[in-house]
Amino acid sequence: MGETFSWQPLAWRYRALSTGGELQCVQPLASLPPPSKKNLLIIYAGGDAPGMEEVTRQLGLNLLIGRGKRLYGALNGPASLTCCNPPQVVKLTAEVLRTLSSDQEFLLGTGDRRHGPFDRIADRPPEPSPLDFFETGASIFQGGIVIIGGGGSCLMAARLARLGVKIFFVGASVDGGVPLVGRPLGLDSSARWNVEERLRPIRRSAASCNKLHIVQVMGNDRGELLHEVARLAGPQLVDATVAPGTDVPVSLEKEVYPRLMENLGRNRGAVLLIAEKGRYRTYEKADIGQFDPPQDPLDLSGISDFASVLKKDINVWAWANGLRRAIGVRINPRNHDERRPPISEGDQALAKTLADRLTVAILEGAFGMAVTDQGNLASLASLASNIPENRLRTPGYEEVL
Repeated sequence: MGETFSWQPLAWRYRALSTGGELQCVQPLASLPPPSKKNLLIIYAGGDAPGMEEVTRQLGLNLLIGRGKRLYGALNGPASLTCCNPPQVVKLTAEVLRTLSSDQEFLLGTGDRRHGPFDRIADRPPEPSPLDFFETGASIFQGGIVIIGGGGSCLMAARLARLGVKIFFVGASVDGGVPLVGRPLGLDSSARWNVEERLRPIRRSAASCNKLHIVQVMGNDRGELLHEVARLAGPQLVDATVAPGTDVPVSLEKEVYPRLMENLGRNRGAVLLIAEKGRYRTYEKADIGQFDPPQDPLDLSGISDFASVLKKDINVWAWANGLRRAIGVRINPRNHDERRPPISEGDQALAKTLADRLTVAILEGAFGMAVTDQGNLASLASLASNIPENRLRTPGYEEVL
């Protein structure tokens, strides 16, 4: 590990399309300034998934080679319990960003849905001046910002994109989801302000193609969200999965699946609503009734081919969801206090393996180059120095400023 990373900073931009608010991945940018020790900001926007904080910690360390050795966690954030060693917990503000940016050995890992930058995206009091925070981050970290997971992380990506920040988005949860054809759309209470915009692409796609679309409604306000989504979905709506007049989910196995299968033949372009609290699952239209995580949590076949996903003009959302589902049953279950038992050596090794594969996927997806030795991260260190400039551009993508 004596080598240093020489690859150019990750530089993805997302835009909210004027028709439907859909987020779309655009091409990476070439000719970026060389990296320095303080030009890459990693935001851990959450960390609620069992073991996800360990995966993101390992990923942060992988991306940190040659960039300093410090990680910070946001005040009261779940990621702060394990991603910082020793813990260095701060309440993230624009002023804190400016102060920390003077540290020449600094990489910031933040995040949580209560006291981190997520609050500034979701318009949740009492955090003021959201633009000040992001504009400050954009001015300091010109080399790129990596956003990893957590509730509302795609909303964070959208806000940063509007500011022209170069970002690479790894959306590792289903809440705050990105609408993709044939993929789930996650909605949580942070999304109330744009439910209609985000449902419109799903409705349009359901009406024009032979696909089933599933909207998973989550969060404390899921009853209100469900009502709004049901109102907007119109005749393409399959019966909602909550009991009338309540926000209590009905039995998926006993009531939803039979009804869905019965209606699927004549109502294929439907929107199925699923209201659940605290259950992070990915529902694929081809796997109706088959929702268990894979037996082998390291089997990322079908979701880890990051480069091919990019070629299809969709982002990493579904792929990262698959990663989350893969680790959810093997890594230490979350306890909501600081006395929880430490992660086991076996699960820590699993988390590191998953993080290494994430690192490989990021580098391959960003630069279009294969990494032959996925078990040796040192082999990644010289990757970018040999990348021809034309490999940094993907034909067919539009530059968004």
